[in-house]
Amino acid sequence: MIVFNGCSFVEQSHLELESVDWKSLYWPALISQEHVNLAQSGCSNTRIWRTTLDYIHSGKDISALVVGWTNIAREELPTSNGDTLNCLPYSASFNNDPHVEAKELHEHWYKYHYNDWLSYERLIDYILTIQDACAVRKITVICLTAGQQTILHCQVSI
Repeated sequence: MIVFNGCSFVEQSHLELESVDWKSLYWPALISQEHVNLAQSGCSNTRIWRTTLDYIHSGKDISALVVGWTNIAREELPTSNGDTLNCLPYSASFNNDPHVEAKELHEHWYKYHYNDWLSYERLIDYILTIQDACAVRKITVICLTAGQQTILHCQVSI
């Protein structure tokens, strides 16, 4: 089974709005009719990493993994009620209740906590962690970038 994960570039949720023949454009199905797509539009690399590792450790059959990393400025933050907040540079929303206002948390995160360098460093850690987990299980892994990781000019591999 091929497993896909990433943001909207991998989820492809926008296709239905763009074309009546959207199913013929859904690239994960063009690669493999039988697949699992864990992707979520607007998600962060933290969510991609977390859900990918959860799936790898689930013990389910995986022959290959395709991970589309997103923009480093996106972040998934835990909240005290067990929900997570998806922080994007221009907006934020809670996963369980996207209609709840999150403006104050969003502004606080980008003003006091966000750091480009640390986000790049964390992305490299995420890539290496997933590559290690896949190597142990003999899973082929392919990484691509959907965001603007201009610092990563070469593929990170072990």
